[in-house]
Amino acid sequence: MYTKDELKGILMCLGKPFTAIYGGDGKTIIRTQIVVRGKTHFLGALCETLNQYEIESNIQRTNNSGNVLAITKRESLYNLLDLWEELPSIFPKGNQHHWNLLKDFLGEVRKDIHKSEDGVEELKWMIRNAKEE
Repeated sequence: MYTKDELKGILMCLGKPFTAIYGGDGKTIIRTQIVVRGKTHFLGALCETLNQYEIESNIQRTNNSGNVLAITKRESLYNLLDLWEELPSIFPKGNQHHWNLLKDFLGEVRKDIHKSEDGVEELKWMIRNAKEE
């Protein structure tokens, strides 16, 4: 089990946020997730700690790249960002823009912006602009 600060550090260093929008012809799929790679024992303890904060995650075993812990449920991602309170200003590996995009993106989704065509377009531009930074 990890403390709240340890959990933040682990996710800050090892977490890989992902944000995307797919679809067409009136059907849009919004995909947001955070992935952490590691050994089974480490990911198991991380999963238990996340559950304490009402953050659902699952561990997937892969053949070639080890094990992966994924946080994919939107409500769990909201809970994670609420737990974080404020994103740090410095991230290792230069992935701060991914975390900021995830935070901003989920903030807009929380407001149900994705339920309109204009809202989906706004979210798409948010992703495009983040990639240019």
